Amino acid sequence: EVSDRTGQPAVSDETGGFYESASSFWSTTEDGADVEKGGAREQLDARRLYIGSDSDDGGQYRLQPNTTTFNDLTKARFGIPSSSANVDFDSKTEVYNALSSLWADPMHSVPLLVNYELGSDSDDADGQQNYLFVSTNGGMLHAIDTSDGIEKFSFMPDEMLGKAYDFVRSPPLSDENIRSLYGMDASWVPIRIAGDDGDAEKVWIFGGMRRGGHNYYGLDVSNIDTPKMEWRIRGNDGSGGTTSGFSKLGQTWSTPTVTSVRIDGEVRTVLVFGGGYDPDGHDTEGQRANEDDVGNAVYMVDAYTGDLIWSASNEANSEGADSVHSAMDWAVPGGVSVVDLPTDGLADYLYFGDLGGQVFRVNLNNNNSGADSLVDGVVRLADLGQDSHRRFYEAPAVGYQRSQLSETLYVAVGSGYRAHPLDEDTDE
Repeated sequence: EVSDRTGQPAVSDETGGFYESASSFWSTTEDGADVEKGGAREQLDARRLYIGSDSDDGGQYRLQPNTTTFNDLTKARFGIPSSSANVDFDSKTEVYNALSSLWADPMHSVPLLVNYELGSDSDDADGQQNYLFVSTNGGMLHAIDTSDGIEKFSFMPDEMLGKAYDFVRSPPLSDENIRSLYGMDASWVPIRIAGDDGDAEKVWIFGGMRRGGHNYYGLDVSNIDTPKMEWRIRGNDGSGGTTSGFSKLGQTWSTPTVTSVRIDGEVRTVLVFGGGYDPDGHDTEGQRANEDDVGNAVYMVDAYTGDLIWSASNEANSEGADSVHSAMDWAVPGGVSVVDLPTDGLADYLYFGDLGGQVFRVNLNNNNSGADSLVDGVVRLADLGQDSHRRFYEAPAVGYQRSQLSETLYVAVGSGYRAHPLDEDTDE
């Protein structure tokens, strides 16, 4: 049963929809199913908006009117056109004021809950301090106090500030109801390092942009009042400026997986993620290119610096250690599943699928002399899309079974067509 903040049922058994009289937990009014009422949106007051630096080495600044930084920004930096701008948003101040209260849809962003303080009783949720991180198609990542719904800060990458005019004026859908504007459309993952009392001493979060762009970001949010952008990876969006070694990185659909590997005797905390999505090869119904221009890769980076450690694709990479497999022709928008066997805290196998209906395994060797010998090989386990347009958008699920001395890994993966979910040419 779904209850509202008053303890009354929030959802009708007859219709499956919210009662108009329902009041969500961060609301002071009856908000029912109206997304423009209640929730964190109602609690928003005096937003602290941080803009990410245009540097791969990190950095950010707080955006505030009547400051030197704000005054030095041109109208073009806010995406305001030089002519025929909407009269309600034709100045920097008007766009900023609209950003300060903007709440857009978290269409593909799964909210991330991180515990910061356990309190005196770890079983008492009311005594804990938890924050929720969610990004939206308004181009921002929001940090919210779960106790009252109050926003602690919003983070907007430099690239998203350049679209601010479009975000606040809410352009209509294009032909055939196709959405033309995306912001921060992906989910985030954390690293939480606890102290002796169980409270968080360090919290980092990592995420991409999905349809909104080609970048990944690493943020240090250990102090919820002073977030820091530590690094940025720029993918290949065709405009130049791609971070060295990431020319195959497409739209960043792949939610990173946090894991550990040992390189030359040193345990490193790393992120592994797929090369992303290539809209040119998969947005048009009934078509699939023989090879995607971007996305057909897998990457491993240092979690704390964003530095490239290893990658795999169908051609060699000039940066970092790399593996080449001639069949890696299609984009990898899904996550990468990690298997730790024999459960020593280090990744031993990576599994991923692609938009060509293929499934791969990466064999890792943690007793190596350096990154160049970390990977023993990339193996294609299955080719299920050769005679069809079968595509794998999600990370495979890997199951483990032990029978006496025999150990077996089972890999399950589901296919689909995200760009055209009603297409019935390929079943299952």
